[in-house]
Amino acid sequence: MTGPRDLLGMLGSSARDRAARPGRAAAMLLVCALVVTSARSQTLTPLLVHGPRTNRINVVVLSEGYTAPQLSQFLRDATNVVETLLTASPYAEYRQHFNAYAISVASAESGSDHPTTGGPFRNTYFNSAYEFYDYVITIPPNGLDPNPANGQGRVEHLINTWLPEADIVILLVNDIQPGGSSGVGGPACGEAILLMAANVDGMTAGASAGSPASSGNQGG
Repeated sequence: MTGPRDLLGMLGSSARDRAARPGRAAAMLLVCALVVTSARSQTLTPLLVHGPRTNRINVVVLSEGYTAPQLSQFLRDATNVVETLLTASPYAEYRQHFNAYAISVASAESGSDHPTTGGPFRNTYFNSAYEFYDYVITIPPNGLDPNPANGQGRVEHLINTWLPEADIVILLVNDIQPGGSSGVGGPACGEAILLMAANVDGMTAGASAGSPASSGNQGG
């Protein structure tokens, strides 16, 4: 029977290449509860645990554009995203091979930047932005900020600090505008990247309500 690591072949060549490197698990950043560890305003929460991290495909969801009072909503959104992923084929058939975790980190404001429409602009932890037709979500380095320390570097730091065994990393952006993107991460992790809005395809509670986790913070 196909093993957990063989599933990484379904996730693209970048993940397969990294899985083949000795002593290094593949990581993919896909751009979506008992708290066991915390430092400052960051917490790691297990959402789904089926076995040891060394013998499972570990999914991690990071919060972007969720303020401190909204982090409980983030955990619900993250759970919904993971459940949506693992009910879709071929992942559903291998559900027992997956663990899932959420890393909660608060932003000063909810939402994301929308430079192509003249705003709004939000102060968020990963400095995400909707570029190109107000749909393609990016984090630095991007067309607005060339410094990876303000975006990709923060992702890598959180993963290396809290869950270096991560295989799939989802950056879940709390915004009512659908969007997403994919690409390649920085040299520290070398992960493939996909960012996604919290309401894409109605995955989360925020989408079904037709609004982000916050109320009134996403307008102009």
